[in-house]
Amino acid sequence: MLKALLVDDEEKARDILLFHIENGIPEITQIATAASVPEALQRIKSFQPDLLFLDIVMPQQDGFDLLNALSDWDFDVIFTTPHDQ
Repeated sequence: MLKALLVDDEEKARDILLFHIENGIPEITQIATAASVPEALQRIKSFQPDLLFLDIVMPQQDGFDLLNALSDWDFDVIFTTPHDQ
């Protein structure tokens, strides 16, 4: 029983990832989403995920900004991005 937080600024990307997680990873039983770094920071505090699916490239603040804003964390991070750099 794992909780996952999906962080991506693109709604379609969140929806696709959500579909694949719901249909392919039965161990993940709770999923929350966030569209920005500030929203993700709030969700991390309230939802306390076990896994963070994190888009690297987002406007204003990127995935690394999110991780740098945390003093420490108790979840695993899986980076997601459509970019090849």
